[in-house]
Amino acid sequence: MSNDPSWLERVSRVWLWDDAPEELRQGHADTGIDLVALDEDGSYWAIQAKCYKGRKLSEGDVATFFKNALVDDHYGHYMIADTAPAATKTFENYMNDHPDRDIVRLDLDTMRHANLDWDAFETGSRPGARHTHESTTTLGRGDQPAGRLGRAVVDSCRSSGAGQ
Repeated sequence: MSNDPSWLERVSRVWLWDDAPEELRQGHADTGIDLVALDEDGSYWAIQAKCYKGRKLSEGDVATFFKNALVDDHYGHYMIADTAPAATKTFENYMNDHPDRDIVRLDLDTMRHANLDWDAFETGSRPGARHTHESTTTLGRGDQPAGRLGRAVVDSCRSSGAGQ
């Protein structure tokens, strides 16, 4: 995503759900939204991170996310960021059948081609979900908005223990 100027211009901040502004969380511990990003238009992205190996992403996997995010007026954009090798036809149809909604799937191939040092995660040289200047520089261009998004997706997967 860091190579795509449209993301650099669109997303200015990214938070894990627990760190998101209180106006969005409203005291809720888990609503199916894993990450929140601030869009340049002033609205927010609701982001669901799914870390799967060897199975397709289905509409049932993200039902709670859509149920909660679509009714909240704070969100104008929706993203599914996942490591599944593919999505079911029903899931693809759902995304394509709603052109009036800004729904994006950030899949594994897109993340792989982002300008991030993914080896740092695989080798464990970057500690868990710490958001410090040191961890930002470990990821190369992770200081850019799209880099923070990719990093946050990985952090969300790691903190949930998913993808094992």
